Amino acid sequence: RALAVQGGGWLPMSDFSGVLAGLMAAKPGLTLKDMLGSYDVITADSGAVWFTIALTYSQVFVDLLHKMANKPTEAGNLYNFQVSGAQIFSSNVPAYKPSPPWDWEGPTGLCHPLKKAMTQLKKELMTANADTYGILSIVARVANTFAQDLVVAYNATGIAGSVLKDFQMLQQIVLIMVWATGSNGLTTWTDIVGWFFEQAFGLPRGTTLGSRPLDWAMGKVLSIGASTLVVPADPYKGYILNGRIDGQLRASTVPFPDIPSSTLTPLVFNIRLGQQESSSPLPMCYHALCDKYALSYDEWRGIGSSSHLTRQQNGSASLGEFYAEFIEPFAASIPVVYPAAAASAFLSANVAMNDYMTLATDACAITTTVYLANGTGAHAFEHGRKLWVQASQKGQFSPYTLGEYAAKNFQMLTDGGSNDETGLAQALYAGADDILFFVEWNYNEVSSCVPKGDWDVLAQWTVEPGGLPCVNETVAGLGVNNYVLFDAPGASTVYQYLYNYSKDVQDRVYAMPQKPTMYLDRVVGGTLPESTTVENMQFGIESGRKVQIRFVVVSTKTSIDFGQSSSFFEYGVLVQEVMDALTAPENSAAVEEILRLMQKN
Repeated sequence: RALAVQGGGWLPMSDFSGVLAGLMAAKPGLTLKDMLGSYDVITADSGAVWFTIALTYSQVFVDLLHKMANKPTEAGNLYNFQVSGAQIFSSNVPAYKPSPPWDWEGPTGLCHPLKKAMTQLKKELMTANADTYGILSIVARVANTFAQDLVVAYNATGIAGSVLKDFQMLQQIVLIMVWATGSNGLTTWTDIVGWFFEQAFGLPRGTTLGSRPLDWAMGKVLSIGASTLVVPADPYKGYILNGRIDGQLRASTVPFPDIPSSTLTPLVFNIRLGQQESSSPLPMCYHALCDKYALSYDEWRGIGSSSHLTRQQNGSASLGEFYAEFIEPFAASIPVVYPAAAASAFLSANVAMNDYMTLATDACAITTTVYLANGTGAHAFEHGRKLWVQASQKGQFSPYTLGEYAAKNFQMLTDGGSNDETGLAQALYAGADDILFFVEWNYNEVSSCVPKGDWDVLAQWTVEPGGLPCVNETVAGLGVNNYVLFDAPGASTVYQYLYNYSKDVQDRVYAMPQKPTMYLDRVVGGTLPESTTVENMQFGIESGRKVQIRFVVVSTKTSIDFGQSSSFFEYGVLVQEVMDALTAPENSAAVEEILRLMQKN
């Protein structure tokens, strides 16, 4: 049995914290072990990884859930203070003096927006005398201006500033990180994730995958999905390591011609919890696929229509051989921050897939990407980071340098949601035939259906003949190969169960808000018709397996994650709305059914 938690930025953390704490509030005495103890595997990708790591390793986080359950009317405030970042500003605000370790001017002026934002933030916080909510409001407002200025700066350099326009949450993360750390020099996404885990979850940077988990999770397999770039045959894409020069180092895994591939190939960090010396129980990458991949390093010459690639060097080992030698035997020693950062590096995936350089190249040395190279366990990440620093400083690359990086198997890891945002593929890869699926859903998703449907989910089921045309269009919009996991029921049937609440579906229950809400539409529980797998080479899934999928959906009316009106403390509003719905007496029958679905053996 597996618990699969859908990714999606910060929403999984708030959605499912509200669900678990709300159920414990509705049923006093209920514990995590009561709800989740019967599951053998826990899978997550992207933003959901932060939630599962906190749930698995952090007593601070679990204590927060119990506090929320004991004080359900204060749950949103409790959540905001611990998780949304309010506690970051509890120190003496006027004492802060911004002195980051990088040059404000930068080689192309892309540091100017951050300098402006930090100056504005310091001025407003020193004079605001605000409570923690007021402070977060100031951060959100300054981050809005920062996001707009950063887009303008990027566009002025010919880089895709449009990629950044909706990621205001990232700007808030950067501002909070710089504010809180001062001159400590946290300049990578891994640093930011590690710092957040310390602040919000009480997890030291030395916490490894093999560290003792909480008692409820002991002995379970934790599976964390990330991705590595691959190169489709046409068009050729990779990612740029140094965008300031004419000759650019580009790198990616290259599939053999007989292997189908999407743009990103899935990697699965996995460990059996509580076994400090153990290796990964599963290969990081399905060997029949990754044993036929090799790293390739190429030189990009010229600008615009005159640009071209020259292939220089293949890596010294296939991906499968690399992970089997350097990562899998040492999984227990890897700090949790590395796979968590890789799995949630969403912006680097967007940048790389569009042939734009990562933020690290020029934007004040803040990189959103995680790197690997030869080295055992944690040393592989440390070596990758050192090579990245060298790559960003060397300038022109010679064929010798390209060969050197190839021989060291230098590679980029990025968001796991690009291959399996649901966690369902990982659950199947681990052998599960009974899955509890935590679904986060908002009406702002891109879909032609009314009501809309989430393409990341629907694309994992085959579009059946005669199915809803809008579902076909929605699935086609994802544009990713090798994503399908099931051929029955069809995607249109899954749409009706998960997203179409005007449809009469057997045994589906709703916990409806009993008062007006800003975000929550409802909490939904139910069971899909039995699903049958199709062959999937990305995850080594054979066809014909019968799988039971039960679901809990947190359906929201609008998204908090993206857009210029975003603010961290809005997550606490959503948490409170979920808590209120699950503790309302009118929803007691629905709560009982949701618990039955979660605890069903």
